[in-house]
Amino acid sequence: QGDFDTSGLARLLQLLHAIDFGSATQIERRVVALLWMIPTLMRWQRERVREKGGDLARFEQGITQVETALHSPAVLGFP
Repeated sequence: QGDFDTSGLARLLQLLHAIDFGSATQIERRVVALLWMIPTLMRWQRERVREKGGDLARFEQGITQVETALHSPAVLGFP
């Protein structure tokens, strides 16, 4: 819809930082796929955020923050 919710981003980041697969040797494939899709889905909304007059710079920063959280060794790390 293009409505950028900064509090929703904060909740998402809090949730991502709470994930800790620790020393798990396997992670359910579907969970990995869904987590990796978050930044992609966010990118698909860029134009809609721009059209609605949202803070595009903050939105881009949010995408980077989500990717950084996913790259955390406790979550998914680098593929």
